[in-house]
This record gives sequence, structure tokens and C-alpha cells, in this order.
Amino acid sequence: MKKPTEYNTYADIETVYECLKEQYKVADEDIILYGQSVGSGPTLDLASRLPNLRAVVLHSPILSGLRVLYPVKHTYWFDIYKRSYAFKRPSSRCLGIPGTTLTAQRFGVISGRILGELN
Repeated sequence: MKKPTEYNTYADIETVYECLKEQYKVADEDIILYGQSVGSGPTLDLASRLPNLRAVVLHSPILSGLRVLYPVKHTYWFDIYKRSYAFKRPSSRCLGIPGTTLTAQRFGVISGRILGELN
């Protein structure tokens, strides 16, 4: 069993994408990527490299807990995804869904603002 690391989450989503393409012959135009919470990091990373996706859905996205609380532009050792500073804006349509509790909604709105500031 693999250890849950940042690198392995990127490897996992890449493996699923390759399986869809190679084994099931699914075109990018028919793929909708979905990432929830910390899964939004690898989802956004993959989406930024695939210009022809149908869409991207980010549910309660979290790129960095610290970036939610403070307007920092660099990554610290304790951030969830240390590569988050390098994420690019996907060229496909993107839907962000905030959480349902007041805290989650506030968190989602702030994260949505940060996602909107991607290159």
C-alpha cells in the first residue's frame, strides 16, 4: 500500500487519467474532472495541463490552509500542496462548490477567490 503523500496524490490522478485514455479510449472532451477538499490540488494540477477537458468541478477546494487565513503568495513546509504556487488556471470550464456550513462557505469563498487569482 502506498503512503499518502503529496506526490502519490498526483500519481494517482495521473494513473486514472491514463487508464481512461488508454484502456477505455475516452476523449478529453468527454472528461469532467472532480476534486473535493484536498483532492482539488491534484485535480487542478491535471486540469491545467489538459486544455480540451469538458469541465472541472472543485468541491470545497483547499489549496493551502494558510492561504485561506492570510494573503501569502509563497508556500510553507506545512502547506497541504507545496506545488500549489505553480498551479495554472485551467482553460476548460470550472465550477467551484463551497461547503454547506457557515465556516465551510466562508472557507470556500476565500478559496474560490484564490483560485480566481491563478495565472
